[in-house]
Amino acid sequence: AHRSAPAHCKHHRLEGEVDVFHAMCEVPGCNKQSVFGDDGEGPTRCSQHREQGDKSISRRVCKKEGCSRTPSFGDPEERKAIYCAKHRDASHVDLRSSRCQFDACNKVPSYGVEGGKPLFCTAHKGPQHVDLKNKRCMFVSEDGLKCSTQATFAFKDDPRKLFCRKHATDDCVDVR
Repeated sequence: AHRSAPAHCKHHRLEGEVDVFHAMCEVPGCNKQSVFGDDGEGPTRCSQHREQGDKSISRRVCKKEGCSRTPSFGDPEERKAIYCAKHRDASHVDLRSSRCQFDACNKVPSYGVEGGKPLFCTAHKGPQHVDLKNKRCMFVSEDGLKCSTQATFAFKDDPRKLFCRKHATDDCVDVR
């Protein structure tokens, strides 16, 4: 089958445009990307329409027999993720996440400059760095200053973290 060249990404595609880059599910009427199929055949079905015995072909999966999770852990010398968090052993490290930029630090960074990317872990952050990974308290003072403390409290009927301990109201609970 002839494929035309992609004209737009999925975020900017025009109405009626379809994905011509990835193989699509073979089930008529299904417009999802195919990920599963038989070994040697290539992906033919999406996760909703996969059949018994189908394997994930388009993405790597954990090396543990029967596990279909995406691998993130592996030998730091080989730099290839082969196991998921559940099936890794003590010698494996997270190879998918970025690392703190401090020399020889292997921790995942959470801190960086406002508007940038996380570059440093808690131990190596500087005074100019802010937590970019965790949601901050929504409180804004009368003079427009935003609270910079990590949000850990939410309203009882809503799991979204909105406030820090200092600014939580009586109808908020700690959801850590």
